[in-house]
Amino acid sequence: MSATIARSLTLTAALGLCLGLAAACQTTDDPSQGGFVSGVSALNSGAYERRLDQKRGELQNEQWRQQQLQRDLEAARREQANVSAEVREAQQREDALRSEIADLDRRIAVAEQSRTADRAKLARVKEEVEELERAQRLLQADPVIDIESKRRRLAELERRRALLEKALAEAIGG
Repeated sequence: MSATIARSLTLTAALGLCLGLAAACQTTDDPSQGGFVSGVSALNSGAYERRLDQKRGELQNEQWRQQQLQRDLEAARREQANVSAEVREAQQREDALRSEIADLDRRIAVAEQSRTADRAKLARVKEEVEELERAQRLLQADPVIDIESKRRRLAELERRRALLEKALAEAIGG
């Protein structure tokens, strides 16, 4: 019986050794997955170099993509700066227009006190100045207007203001 047990133990040990060697011989191209035998096998077969080349290519692609995204970000920042400058310029034009309209109002008030002013013309100019003020306030309050539309509307309001300057001068008699 002891010979049978010894033989059984020897067979079990041999079978375990064979299974262990078979597991050790199972290879993979990924050095992080395999053991020593896999690493040596990958080096000898060129699989490690192919995997390295693949990873280098992926890295190069990602670096190129990062550069492209950086260029896009810089372009977006330049565009934002341009738009901000355009918005500031439009705001300055609005402020100037508001000031000029207020000046027209003051001049009309003075002209209304004058005995030489043409009252009918002055009344028309006053109505048109009030309409110009309303249009300017609407433009200023518009939250969704794009910058080009705002520029066009400002130019139109400025043109109307210039015409009102002439009409006021005519109504005053100058």
